[in-house]
Amino acid sequence: MGLFDEIDWTKAGSDIFRNPRADVVINPNNNVNTPDIPKSKNETDNPNSWKIDIEHMSSLRSWQSDILNTLKRNQNTKDTYILSRPGSGKTSPVIIHWLCNILNINDSQIKQKEIITQPEQNPQILWLVPIKALSGNIEYEMQERMTLILLQIIESMYCFDSINKRIKIFRYYFFTQLLDSFKRYDDKLVDELMKCITFNDSTQKDITIDFKYLDYFKNIIGQLIRNYVSKAFIGKIEQGTYTIESEPKSNRKFIKPIIIAIYESASTIIHRMNNLKLIIFDEAQSLQRTDDNKFSRSEQIGNSIYKLLIHNNSKSAQIVMLSGSESKESAQHLVTYFNTVFHRRFDKQGIHVTPKSASNPSMFTVTARSGLSSQNVQLQIINNIISKNGLIQDSTILILLSKKQINEIINKIAPQEKTIISKPHRLQYEKNKRIFSPTDVETIIDPGGIAQISDPILRRAVSNNIGFLYRPEIVSSQSISDMKIVQKLFKSKFIKVLLATDAIQEGINVSCRNIFIPNILDYKGNPITIDSLAQLLNRAGRKENVTATIYTEPKFVDYINKALQADLKDFGENPPILPSDTGKKIGVGVRTVINSTKDLGQFLLDRIK
Repeated sequence: MGLFDEIDWTKAGSDIFRNPRADVVINPNNNVNTPDIPKSKNETDNPNSWKIDIEHMSSLRSWQSDILNTLKRNQNTKDTYILSRPGSGKTSPVIIHWLCNILNINDSQIKQKEIITQPEQNPQILWLVPIKALSGNIEYEMQERMTLILLQIIESMYCFDSINKRIKIFRYYFFTQLLDSFKRYDDKLVDELMKCITFNDSTQKDITIDFKYLDYFKNIIGQLIRNYVSKAFIGKIEQGTYTIESEPKSNRKFIKPIIIAIYESASTIIHRMNNLKLIIFDEAQSLQRTDDNKFSRSEQIGNSIYKLLIHNNSKSAQIVMLSGSESKESAQHLVTYFNTVFHRRFDKQGIHVTPKSASNPSMFTVTARSGLSSQNVQLQIINNIISKNGLIQDSTILILLSKKQINEIINKIAPQEKTIISKPHRLQYEKNKRIFSPTDVETIIDPGGIAQISDPILRRAVSNNIGFLYRPEIVSSQSISDMKIVQKLFKSKFIKVLLATDAIQEGINVSCRNIFIPNILDYKGNPITIDSLAQLLNRAGRKENVTATIYTEPKFVDYINKALQADLKDFGENPPILPSDTGKKIGVGVRTVINSTKDLGQFLLDRIK
């Protein structure tokens, strides 16, 4: 679901870009239909105009509000495990909790100013994910939210002077402090911005910007916000990426307040997070998924989480676990393990299971279609969608479960790269409106277009309105950027058909109206597990009043319906992943058997053996 999809822009009091000056009047004798400066010396007649409207907050469903209330109630005393079905929207209340209850961004104007201009003082959040693709999407989502917050703050700082055709900054002290913060990272851009700003008295309390400079002002502010958010607030740590340090000019380095890491990297950063207040384990079922390799990734995860949770910096942080494909019994095993071994603070009934209504809000139909395994049929479907000759048009994902199959289709249907002339992404000021609008967020943090795609095969495919997503052999910053561009172009419907492997079940932020699944069997001939298939199928829909259609071979219809209707209890039980060191394993097993349930003790002893 998009950042703004749940906001009612027309509802009084919920418009996040509402006019902060409720007492302004329109000057009928001026060609520019903008509000005049009120005579009142107060910033506004509305004492709460400076407050941030947190996206989604006014339209949370009842079960999401329950999560938010639980997290607030447990903030300083308890940890929480949230189980909610795939595609339900369990992430939104967690982010609102971080903004409202941990950052306290709406407590006061002074607090708000400190959060924005002194990021080194902010409480820290560590967002842990199982794969790099998901870390890229969390990073993008955080950029959206921080950019939106900064735009709202700037929108609350000015009013229009239609007589003199200018805007006037009335929160001048905050404004100048914000420019100083920007200058710590981009002094040249701030110098450029100053060319269109006029200080009209010696006290610098009368700050104005002429209408003729608003387009230029808007673009420079957009660039400054983009750089400031990435350089001062959001960092990542994973193999090949280490952006956790902020390096302002003329100031000491500090650890950014928002850190996103894959599970294996968590232990390498914890010793530097001295103000950690929230740890999120996203896709927490990954803490209970193992494989048979001796030096497997699961053991790396076990070692990293062990080091993370025994460190003092994690002791006072609230833990929130999120999963959509784990049974309550299995989650309880993990909670008991954390409580016993790491002295965490989960309730005995510490699993917050959302009601059945907490699910993908779309309606599903599963349609049998013979011959989908044939490449010729697949090519015909794709051609019909791209040429709009068939009943099914755009917003379609074809899941082939094989990188080789995807490349073969691309070579046949898109043999040559088309020349696409992309319009430059530039912010433009529209007369008679506020300076910034919701659509500006996407422009400010835009990952790029076709020309910025590094993979030549992908660039060729996208130029023909086809995209693909699969696990690259080497996950790099370029491959993550390519993935973001593909998701953006699919969302904008430039990409009509998206070809994907089962990698789409995690870390991919796309939704669609149609999914084609020719095959649900793995390389051994076994069906995909119910939990994995449920994650994959819930790429469809994700919006109210939308019917999503899943097409598959007749022999797979029943199994797909079973996955769509699966309850959490259908996902089976798994033991927690333990650290690889034998001594630690034995210690964990003994302590857990003594202090925990017999069933979990047996689970852990079996795992040790």
